[in-house]
Amino acid sequence: MERDNSGSYIPPAVSRRKETTLLRAKSTLHITMSRNNKHTFNPSTSIPSLAWKAILITGGTAGLGRETVLAFAAHEPARIFFTGRKKIAVDKLIRQIYMQQPTT
Repeated sequence: MERDNSGSYIPPAVSRRKETTLLRAKSTLHITMSRNNKHTFNPSTSIPSLAWKAILITGGTAGLGRETVLAFAAHEPARIFFTGRKKIAVDKLIRQIYMQQPTT
């Protein structure tokens, strides 16, 4: 029987869920340390496979939202949903995604 820090019994199903959640968290984002001890993040190598994933991004037609949509699209998720205020910006972003990632 597994117990938490307070000595209470943890049912096996809950314990397995915690382990699964920790494993997912560890495999989701890999941040490496560079020589000068600063965190580096490279979307092309740091984002794991997004196959079978659905993603929702708010503000996806400008700024960080737009770059996030483009970075995630490169990893070919099952679906990307994003919001935008201007239809012209939405259409332009969709065209750009299809030009960069024709299989998406």
